[in-house]
Amino acid sequence: MENFKINSKLDIKTLKSEFKKNKSVVIENFLEIKDADKIYNFLVKKMPEEWWYTSYMNKMEQEEMQAIQRTPENIKDIGKLYKKVYRAFAMQMFSYIFDRTGNHVEECNCLKCQFDIFITTDQFKNFIEKITNIKTTENGEVFASRFTGGQFLGPHHDEYKGTLNFVYSLSKNWKPEYGGNLYLLEDDYKTIKKVILSSYNRLALTYMNSPDRKELGTPHFVSQLSNGCVKPRVSITGWIS
Repeated sequence: MENFKINSKLDIKTLKSEFKKNKSVVIENFLEIKDADKIYNFLVKKMPEEWWYTSYMNKMEQEEMQAIQRTPENIKDIGKLYKKVYRAFAMQMFSYIFDRTGNHVEECNCLKCQFDIFITTDQFKNFIEKITNIKTTENGEVFASRFTGGQFLGPHHDEYKGTLNFVYSLSKNWKPEYGGNLYLLEDDYKTIKKVILSSYNRLALTYMNSPDRKELGTPHFVSQLSNGCVKPRVSITGWIS
């Protein structure tokens, strides 16, 4: 079992001040670099392709998330999904298409599942509490996501999934023009509160639910990756309460 270590040189006082002011904070160099590299190498280079599922929503034809396992026999069908999803987006209907992990077998010991265990440890929980003053007691959904050229996540809010959302970004040598950036919106779905760029070994924490917002989280979206981008936008996303 890997023992991931949070970077001991982080300026907790400054991070706490930023979170208090903005209800979100971006933490550069979150893990010791050797640990970040291990997770990156697993997700990008070593994890079997069939462990990824192309997740998509096209509200012209469906109301629930669908996902297709990325096996060789499914690749042609996955390719056909883009036109339908783009058409729904053009008609201003909620839509998305990107790759994500599903549930692994019980007692799986891969690095992704080890990261899932890491966020339940006292090390992680105490770190979160020091910055946010929120004592976390439970973890919600956690998954790895991979955006490639043409993929995006349309504007939406999440029904209550947790008090805090985290995005651990593992996109190497990323440039803003590649796309794949996280936009936090005001409730009008037009005004941009904050843009969180993709990066490497960066943890973004966002307070998703205020006392008067018991069911709905902060509106947000992930911008489309340029079709000319050959790098994957990789991250691990989850919710904690």
